[in-house]
Amino acid sequence: MQFGQPYSWQVEAFAGNKLLHTTETLFFEIAFAFQTNPLWFKSAVDVSVKESYKDGIIFLDYLGVAVNRQGEAVWYMPFHKDSLEKLKMRNVKLTAGGTITYLDNTDCFEKDISGTTLWKAPNDGRISGDKQEYYHHDFFKMDDGNFITSGYRFVNERNLYDTALPCRVRYNTLIQYNQKGEVVWWWDEAKQVDKKSIWGDNGPYAAEISGTHLNGVAYYKPDDAFILSFRDNSSVLKISRRTGRILYNLGDSLRKYQPGEVPFSAQHGPSVMRNGNIVVYNNNLEGSGKREGPSYPVIKVFSQPVGKKQSSIVWEYECVSDKYPDGILGKEGYASQLPYNDNLLVCMGGANYVFEVSREKKVVWQCSFQHFDDNSSQWLPVNNYRCSYASSLFPCYFTLQHTTLHPDKKTAIQFRINNEGTDSDSYTVTIQDERGNTIKQLPAVSINGRSQKEINVSLSVIEKKKSSQLVVVVQSVANKALKREIIIQP
Repeated sequence: MQFGQPYSWQVEAFAGNKLLHTTETLFFEIAFAFQTNPLWFKSAVDVSVKESYKDGIIFLDYLGVAVNRQGEAVWYMPFHKDSLEKLKMRNVKLTAGGTITYLDNTDCFEKDISGTTLWKAPNDGRISGDKQEYYHHDFFKMDDGNFITSGYRFVNERNLYDTALPCRVRYNTLIQYNQKGEVVWWWDEAKQVDKKSIWGDNGPYAAEISGTHLNGVAYYKPDDAFILSFRDNSSVLKISRRTGRILYNLGDSLRKYQPGEVPFSAQHGPSVMRNGNIVVYNNNLEGSGKREGPSYPVIKVFSQPVGKKQSSIVWEYECVSDKYPDGILGKEGYASQLPYNDNLLVCMGGANYVFEVSREKKVVWQCSFQHFDDNSSQWLPVNNYRCSYASSLFPCYFTLQHTTLHPDKKTAIQFRINNEGTDSDSYTVTIQDERGNTIKQLPAVSINGRSQKEINVSLSVIEKKKSSQLVVVVQSVANKALKREIIIQP
């Protein structure tokens, strides 16, 4: 089916070859969006090594579009926008529960795939002390249902090198909101990061200090800590959520480097792999890579320092491209581990393509993005701040097949859970009475994607007599808002 096209459908019922009934003809139309129009936008698959990657969809944040592995647009975020310049989405991501999170440098949103707003950050300036929080760069939903975003706080203070002069300093903040929009935790860079790092190479005459430029946040659950990337002083910090203190600095605190002295320069990221290693997209703006000649970004994977054991580079890949013989210099870019293997999904930012690379450093899939410019009558690159992967638009979805009394054992309930999503999920099963009181609680049931499982619940005669009717409640663990129930008569 194509965006912007009308369709008709009907249902026919047969007994063998005999047509018994035909429904009326019904009509529907797939909505049109300018960013899915192939005359204006195109995604070309440059590399595709079959059976080396899994089918799924890739979300492109600046466009607010998802494409399949053939480069075809399969979804877009509904907007009343009609030009590329008006689209300013960042970090578009499909959550485990099948919702969409993103920020547009003004507000942070969680929406369903139809574009209905489910949650919006309050943006009331409670942390910044201003009229807004100045959200920027990163926003995501945590496993516990809370939200994390980064903001700015502007402070009028004295010049670091000449206290007689006033200046305005921009500090980064992290804010954790709950589902009600309440601030449950926040972090202030001004209280933890050295002033000289924030000032960088600004001298005694500076009146405006833009600061360290936080451009990425990742949460590391085992240590209840956040890992932060700061572009303008090329540092990666790990901070404790409990104390707010810096646990370690993975990079260097200085702004200017000599080649080979630091592991990354003006980097983006970070992301955390399942084994705890940290992935950094090294933009390599000042020659911190090993290759002579044109400079390209380098994906670097670091082990985390533990105790006296220092961090080390455990894997790296230089993003050399024949499309850019003079090198790739610029902002943006991101790399993250895919959920189904050790491969990394790499977004090249302004270089307008994304690829999947294996641990053996083999590119198994690559896709480039362009838009048609009416003024120049040319196809031009489409930037992406980040790209993210999902197995489908419905990774988490299930149905509950009709519950019956077991035919051979009248003291048991039998039913089937159909995991119709593309991701594995677990389900809690609760038997309740008509008042909602729990009679029996089962351990979580794990079911692979696109599969099903028969469930038998044994009930004693005493349990059955407690209620004139029983309610079977099944709830998804990945998406607690997804719940099904069936009422039965014992």
